[in-house]
Amino acid sequence: MARLLPSATAYHQPKTLTELDRLLGTYTTRDNPEIRPLLLLAGGTSLAFSRPDATTVIDLTDLPIKGCSCDPDGAVRMGAVTTIGDMERDPMISAFCGGILRQATDTLASTPLRNLITIGGNIAAGYAWCDLPVVLLALDAQYELFPSGTIHNLPQDGSIPFRRLTGPGEVILQVILNARFAAARGAFIDFARTSTD
Repeated sequence: MARLLPSATAYHQPKTLTELDRLLGTYTTRDNPEIRPLLLLAGGTSLAFSRPDATTVIDLTDLPIKGCSCDPDGAVRMGAVTTIGDMERDPMISAFCGGILRQATDTLASTPLRNLITIGGNIAAGYAWCDLPVVLLALDAQYELFPSGTIHNLPQDGSIPFRRLTGPGEVILQVILNARFAAARGAFIDFARTSTD
């Protein structure tokens, strides 16, 4: 990591949301979010495309925001650090809306990368080749922010990249799939000149 983030001088790996909240409060302020350059890291695959000038790294992978669950009303919640690989292997996600999410993730990168790429990172990074945000938009998905607990709709106005989903000191906690799409039928077709376009 030293070569990828040469200016990093502090590394934290919180195990609880309380610990994360304390770290976010320490390293960010609403008045001056650039007071200490901070990088929130989970899968880390975006480091191949950017070298942020961060002095502090907060690794989110040990937080209890991994995995998928179903609410009593049928809404599905996916923790932000759930990997695309874990999502692919989850039978509930594979069945949701006729398997549309599974179809989208099948074309996303290679198998080793799908075991690193996280749901939250894929939507927050906003790269043009990220297929998951397109499907989530079609499913009227929402995302929950930490620490406020506010739930937002993904932007429907075409404002991609989504890098503005979070503000200073905020983290995507989970993505919520609308229950009304659970039994619907959907299909994902990647229309591009090459399979990785």
